[in-house]
Amino acid sequence: MNHTPKAVDTVLQALRALGVAADAPWSADSRSLQPGEVFVAWPGAARDPRQFVAQALAAGAAAALVEAEGVQHFGFTDPRILAVDGLKALAGPLAAAWYGHPSEAVKLLAVTGTNGKTSCALWAAQALNAAGQRCGVI
Repeated sequence: MNHTPKAVDTVLQALRALGVAADAPWSADSRSLQPGEVFVAWPGAARDPRQFVAQALAAGAAAALVEAEGVQHFGFTDPRILAVDGLKALAGPLAAAWYGHPSEAVKLLAVTGTNGKTSCALWAAQALNAAGQRCGVI
């Protein structure tokens, strides 16, 4: 499924129209949601977190983005709930746009192979740090 920038812009404009703060975090876990955050929910293999939208809004979520397919079964009426077609596939581009495309500023070095990956990664990190480049190893 190909999501156009227009689809991303439409969702972000809807969030802004609801008054969601530009720096509001997004969360897919209604249990740890903080007031002002955006709750994101699409059906999974074992559970459909759209059943927790009311809990998220009661906890202070500024808005909820939910998968549009099958949403009629939940009877949502709150205007803070935005149904988005293909939300799961669109979540990455949405988050990237919301947070200002932070990955564009990241330099990445990947080490693959059968043997010696950890050693090579640590040597590369040590060399980069010695050259004044901040780096981390995952």
